[in-house]
Amino acid sequence: SSSSAASDVYKRQALDRALIAFSAGAAVLRIGCFFHGCCYGILAPEFPCTVTYPETWIIPKIFNMEIPAGPRLPFPLIAAGFLLCMTVILWVIYRGVPRLPGLPASLFFFLYGIGRFLLEFIRDEPERLVLGTFTVGQWFGLVCLPIGGILLIRALRRAAFTGPASFDSLKQP
Repeated sequence: SSSSAASDVYKRQALDRALIAFSAGAAVLRIGCFFHGCCYGILAPEFPCTVTYPETWIIPKIFNMEIPAGPRLPFPLIAAGFLLCMTVILWVIYRGVPRLPGLPASLFFFLYGIGRFLLEFIRDEPERLVLGTFTVGQWFGLVCLPIGGILLIRALRRAAFTGPASFDSLKQP
C-alpha cells in the first residue's frame, strides 16, 4: 500500500537524519576526549603535527599505566576531523537531488566502518581490548562494512525500481 511505502520512506529518512546527527555528535565527543586525555595516538616524534601531554596527565595515573611521554599523534582530533568530514558528506547526500532515502545511512555504516578500522592503527592505548589480531574498535568497524553494503544495495535497488524520490513525497520538516 502507498501509506506503508510512505511510512518506510519516512523511517529511512529518520534513520538518515539520526546517523548524520550521531556522526556530528561523535566528532564533538572526540574533541572532548582530546581535552580530557582519555584517548591518544601513537608516539610520532618525526611527525610535524603532534601533541605532548603534560607529565601530570591524570588518566594514565588513575589506571596505574606506564605510558611513555613524548610527541604523539593527536588521535582524537584526527578522528574528529574524519567524523566532521563524514557528517558533511552525509548531509550533502541527504540534501541532494534526487533524494534517495536510506543512502546516507548506508554510507554512514560503510564510511564509519572504514574510518574506525583504519584510525585504530594510530591509537595507542594499552588498556584497549584486543581480540585476535584486531582491537574491538577494528572488529566493530569490520562489522559496520557489510551492514553498510547491504543497506547500500537495498537503497540503490529501491531507487532502480521506484525511481528517485520526488520533492513532494520527501518534503523536509
